[in-house]
Amino acid sequence: MQTVLERPDFQIDRDLDALLLEFNKPLEPELPEIASVPLHLHNLFQQALGEVNKSKSKPQEKKKSSKGFKS
Repeated sequence: MQTVLERPDFQIDRDLDALLLEFNKPLEPELPEIASVPLHLHNLFQQALGEVNKSKSKPQEKKKSSKGFKS
């Protein structure tokens, strides 16, 4: 950013808001309605993550490997 802006002392955490205002950009992004995730989908995703994490924490049972034909 310093090179592109030709501002060697530019610090993004300190100077970003002023830069956005200088270029007439909003400080907060304006997202379209379609970009928001409905709450019920978020909740489903969180439940799925919980299930995946539960199954990873259980020790896996080792199957006895069999060789040859079963009688």
